Amino acid sequence: MGPEDHFNRHRVAVKDGVVTLAGFVSSYWERDAAEKAAKRIYGVRGVANDLEVKLLEARTDPEIARDAVHELQSHISIPANDIKVTVSGGWVTLEGRVDWQYQKVLAESAVKKLRGVVGVSNKIGVKPAVSPSDIKSKIEDALRRSAELDARRITVETDGGTVKLYGSVRAWAEREEAEEVMKRYTCMVVAALSLLIGLASSFASPQIEGELKVNVPFTFYVGNTELPAGEYTIKRVLPSDPDVLEIRSSDGKAAVLISGQAAVSTTTPAKTELIFKKYGSVPVLSQIFEAGNQTGVELPKLLQEERAGKGGAKPERQSVGGKSSKEK
Repeated sequence: MGPEDHFNRHRVAVKDGVVTLAGFVSSYWERDAAEKAAKRIYGVRGVANDLEVKLLEARTDPEIARDAVHELQSHISIPANDIKVTVSGGWVTLEGRVDWQYQKVLAESAVKKLRGVVGVSNKIGVKPAVSPSDIKSKIEDALRRSAELDARRITVETDGGTVKLYGSVRAWAEREEAEEVMKRYTCMVVAALSLLIGLASSFASPQIEGELKVNVPFTFYVGNTELPAGEYTIKRVLPSDPDVLEIRSSDGKAAVLISGQAAVSTTTPAKTELIFKKYGSVPVLSQIFEAGNQTGVELPKLLQEERAGKGGAKPERQSVGGKSSKEK
């Protein structure tokens, strides 16, 4: 069995807005990336990550520990001398105390990508350095400045060493944006997030029925994921469920899950077509239409697109033709 077979042993199921990931991946980083990709899908309310890490090449705990210590020391923003690394069975545990929340996050990001790691427990504590009231004000101001969030839906509270966000957002991606805002400004010991994800009643399912084949001659973005030029297949993850689509390269090395709102064409498309919006040198996938189907898929706008639009920038429209399995 080759490496490609190993990489592809995973399953995706979607029910009532909850994505379940199951099967095997070859690294902890891949497991984490799959979960993050699922959370970015428009309309997702929750993710159950049951992916199991099965390494292609086993490494000893001392080897992983040495690499982890070296990786922490190589980052100027991480106080490596204040962090203790323990490895058991490929599982890395980080302990110690740092001054800022972002240092705790950076430490975990640095070690989870190491070869041989099957999991990470981040037990690093954060020393309170400023008053809770100052932190509350900074987070509220940052939420109001964010183009992706409606700050009126979110309440910020501080309780001793804890910062809490309450309220509702429209998608998991907005929840993560609020969490990132909080992480940038908080230095509290604990950061708790309690944001409910409310979906707009006007959300419509994508109407891609066949399996689409397309050759994209340039590097492009789907959401925050960069995909290389090449041949791609677009299809439903589950034949009976139109809510989630998969874009996968023909060699199986690049893949992303997407979902979006219905896009209605004024005429019935004669051919399958992917439409990109190009801001400067960055093409972003915007819409997908299948030949003979007037209702296609429109992907949610990225934060970069929102900002470019508010700045008066007009994107260049670029389209790439493809073929559906339903075409004769």
